[in-house]
Amino acid sequence: MLSSFHHAFEPIKNEVFIDHNDYVTKIKDCAKSEFDLDIELQECETSKKLGEVYYAECYDSLTGEPVALQYQLFLETNKPMSLRPDICSWKTYARNDEFLKDKIFGTADIPHESKEKLKEISSDDV
Repeated sequence: MLSSFHHAFEPIKNEVFIDHNDYVTKIKDCAKSEFDLDIELQECETSKKLGEVYYAECYDSLTGEPVALQYQLFLETNKPMSLRPDICSWKTYARNDEFLKDKIFGTADIPHESKEKLKEISSDDV
């Protein structure tokens, strides 16, 4: 898994990372320097729409778009607890909040200004 992948690279083996972006950027740099391997990092679609740049950690289960950690909502799909929950991005939720409001595990604590911005932009994307 990528979560423990940094142990394979001596230069960052014992490093503490600032955030997910720092983590994947350093793994990418090590893969390039040690194996001449080019890794293309995927930017989160929600963060791009909000004018930020965060690298994705997984994919939106409904749209297949890349999603960063901070823009994930868990879908209530009655999966066993041993399986990773299905993910919905803030962008997808903002576009479909009436349909998804009862299908989110916990609450969708999306700041109002972000939700409104994602709704505006998302309606143009359709």
